[in-house]
Amino acid sequence: MTPTPLPFAELSGTGLPATPRHPAAPRRRLPWAALVTAVCVAAGFWLGATYLPEPPTPIHAAVAYTEASFARDWPAAWADICRSLRAVSDYGQFVESLDDWADHNSEPTEVDIETGDMKRVHIGSRSYFVVTVRATTEEPGWEDWRFHQAVPLVQEDGEFRMCLPADGSWEP
Repeated sequence: MTPTPLPFAELSGTGLPATPRHPAAPRRRLPWAALVTAVCVAAGFWLGATYLPEPPTPIHAAVAYTEASFARDWPAAWADICRSLRAVSDYGQFVESLDDWADHNSEPTEVDIETGDMKRVHIGSRSYFVVTVRATTEEPGWEDWRFHQAVPLVQEDGEFRMCLPADGSWEP
């Protein structure tokens, strides 16, 4: 007995293909998948550019340290100094000395920080990035107050931290 093929009828005028697709053939979803992927990639890029922090730079570190110092945010200022400065003092001594300095100098706490030049200098065996910062304020009673300082920074563990040379040879 020989098997007989099943006849397929040719459909005409129904809008269906004359040759039927194989049942295991994948559907044509590539254009929709590509569109959805492109939208997701674009949304991820936008979210990353909008909400992720900027890469660390000496300028950002100088601004962060200066803002923390004026705001008397001692934990943030402590986090922004280098290991060699932390090694010569503990956190309690650091806070006490900065509190005394802030009380003695009586400076505003709400300041606007601007940065100026950044240069790289070598002192001893260490390289420093030096960023010039200027602070002004709009607090009542402080209209003519200005602050100008060079902030030395070093790079440690991929981050920039405020640091002074251990031998005390820093001259801005």
